[in-house]
Amino acid sequence: MIRIHMNIFREFPEQVIDTLSRLINIGYVSISVRFDGTFNNTIAIYCVKNKINLSFGENIKQLIGGGYITQKYLWDFYYHSHEEYLLKIDPDTIPLNKLPELPSNAISTNLSHKKKCVFGGCIVFPRSIVYKIIHSGLLVSETYKERQWTYYHTRLKKRIASQDMIIYDVSNKLGIELFDTKDYVSCKNYKPYIDVKGIKNGKYKFCHPKNLWYRITENG
Repeated sequence: MIRIHMNIFREFPEQVIDTLSRLINIGYVSISVRFDGTFNNTIAIYCVKNKINLSFGENIKQLIGGGYITQKYLWDFYYHSHEEYLLKIDPDTIPLNKLPELPSNAISTNLSHKKKCVFGGCIVFPRSIVYKIIHSGLLVSETYKERQWTYYHTRLKKRIASQDMIIYDVSNKLGIELFDTKDYVSCKNYKPYIDVKGIKNGKYKFCHPKNLWYRITENG
């Protein structure tokens, strides 16, 4: 089974609820949502009504930085749930269908070896790998608080830690395989191209970001 995790910080309620409802409609039943230093009543009510696990806490992503936010959700998954896989999804990722059988010895995502990063809008961790990562202590290393591991967040108007780069680096240091799945497409601007035809034809199970998927599919 898969556990879904979504971290929320100043997201639009309509976008979050759309993603959560799509996850439920395609058959995912184990879902957790964490408010990272914020709260939205509309989202919370939806989660309660649909038996989605809710948690609250300080704004780890900005106040602590580094890989702490990833360490937090991986730790919570390993010690507070029983599923074999954790699927971490961003609120602006659109779930279209269930993922197929996943490798048990690799992190499944899209990635760029050139940019040395994963595409964290949709990333799957097997339980055994989660254990290896959280007990290595690497994610909470002060190293990942340095500027080279940050990016400029246009909406927040400040630099914050890039979990995409940090997860890629930690995986390499621990010898963990990164599996570039073809079931998920990330339309990040550092991808060499966008598979417009594949998106229109329903090739992918998950797509990121959501607004680009709508723009491509609605334009025929």
